Amino acid sequence: MKIDGIIFDIDGTLWDVRDEIALALTREAHNQGHPEINFTSENLTSVFGIPPKEVADLFMSHLPPKERYKLMEDCGNHQIKLVESLNTDRTYPGVKDTIKKLAQQYPLFIVSNCPSGYVRAFMRRNKLSPWIMDYEEQGRTGLSKVENIKLVMERSRLKSPIYIGDTKGDAESAKKAGISFVWASYGFGHVDNPEYSIDDFRELHRLLEQ
Repeated sequence: MKIDGIIFDIDGTLWDVRDEIALALTREAHNQGHPEINFTSENLTSVFGIPPKEVADLFMSHLPPKERYKLMEDCGNHQIKLVESLNTDRTYPGVKDTIKKLAQQYPLFIVSNCPSGYVRAFMRRNKLSPWIMDYEEQGRTGLSKVENIKLVMERSRLKSPIYIGDTKGDAESAKKAGISFVWASYGFGHVDNPEYSIDDFRELHRLLEQ
């Protein structure tokens, strides 16, 4: 497979922190006087990968738009603090070692529909910063995943990178950005007829050598 870079999604692709994030978001919503708002790993699974404002529209539709988006932003900040304080390794098996091996052959990147600061917190927590050349977040740019992929490609002058993700939205974003996609089938979502797929993150290195 001839590529000049690898772009990763995070949640459902590199790690699984659904339980911790559900607890953090629920706690922040309750602390701000909204006990009716409850997040669980189950209801979060269906919305991972969509922009925070859309998550707010789904879970907080009873609140005025300005209030719900501010609350979602505060929940996102609480989520980042939780990520930084994790005392257990929540990455999928082989993620850290595989990333270090891949970085010897390809430039590596992350693009996620996450709050601003989440990617940096993820990299610091897992000591992966030295191997990730660049990243982008929906919470930082306000852009769609498609546009953020293109932004990272433009900054690093990539012509034919590949995107690794776990949801239909990831697959569609890669297609719209004009790049190939690898479905992480062990993640949160389902993709019909993916171009490539892996059942374990450690399979990625072998797939790219084909």
